[in-house]
Amino acid sequence: MNWNRKQPRKRRRIKSFLSFFSFCRKVSGGLVFLFLACFIQAISTNTPEMPKRGGTLRLAAELDYHSLDPALIYTYDEGMLAYLVFNPLLDLDRQGRLIPVLAKKLPEISPDRLTYTFEHLQCWLER
Repeated sequence: MNWNRKQPRKRRRIKSFLSFFSFCRKVSGGLVFLFLACFIQAISTNTPEMPKRGGTLRLAAELDYHSLDPALIYTYDEGMLAYLVFNPLLDLDRQGRLIPVLAKKLPEISPDRLTYTFEHLQCWLER
């Protein structure tokens, strides 16, 4: 017998494929276990909390904000920040129609179309 003779190429490919397949099977089993452990952890600790009043809003921004007063906002970035902080009376849905947010219903409009009257606010605002 010649011990220095190499195995045929086809047999080497099959062996390398089988060793790679067994490696993948071991790794995938570990990944499935890790995923399940993370999923169970997320389910057990993800209890919704009521928002708390007060606190500090920390935001990374390129520029300094001059004001959060909606009447004094003049840049797009300040407007987006104010939109995150303040809720509007009305907003637009996906079709572009007005929908009430803080108001219970759409406002009553005067005949000259210069006065909009909001008579009812959401019940949680009246506390």
